[in-house]
Order: sequence, then structure tokens, then C-alpha cells
Amino acid sequence: MPPILGTIYVQKWFAGDKKNIELSIKTTD
Repeated sequence: MPPILGTIYVQKWFAGDKKNIELSIKTTD
């Protein structure tokens, strides 16, 4: 896998993980 694709994949995964954390915080509020 080219490094560029790997970076995009990690960025997408990280962004998705961040959204999940934000949703969890909003749900517990």
C-alpha cells in the first residue's frame, strides 16, 4: 500500500473515531 493511501486511511479512521467520541460525550450529557 502506498504511504499516501495509508495516511488518508489513518486520517479517515481518526476523524471517524473523533466523531464517535463526540457522540458518546453528547449522549452522556
